[in-house]
Amino acid sequence: MKLSKEQKNRLSDELQFISENINKNLDNKNLVAFYFSAVYGAFDRIMRENYDDDILFAEEVMRLGYGNISAGTGGLDSLLINEKRKEIYSKIVLNLNSIAEGIRKEEDIYPYLRNISVLTFALTGAGIYLLEMGLLKLP
Repeated sequence: MKLSKEQKNRLSDELQFISENINKNLDNKNLVAFYFSAVYGAFDRIMRENYDDDILFAEEVMRLGYGNISAGTGGLDSLLINEKRKEIYSKIVLNLNSIAEGIRKEEDIYPYLRNISVLTFALTGAGIYLLEMGLLKLP
């Protein structure tokens, strides 16, 4: 990502703030969705200051992830046991922290974006089904 040091720090700080708040609310799926919505917003704000294809890709992954998390706050979420949901949310937090650190250090964040895509998909009806079949493995 082609970002200034100030933009890297601002984006990383915001992602860490979001991660901390998700981590504090692992038992509240609505608050997890609320805080996760700020992730794609953070990427979107930076992208509007300094367009970069990688920022767009990250923003799109996070926007889709938010849609998956939000869908999981409906009836389908009752199919996912609380401990599994908390495990997925915790892994999302770890990957958000890795993305924040990767941005700061100018490292490749693609593996963490991929993980977030898989983890948020696991919260959907199709994801829950594939988890139960053993075909989907959580990163």
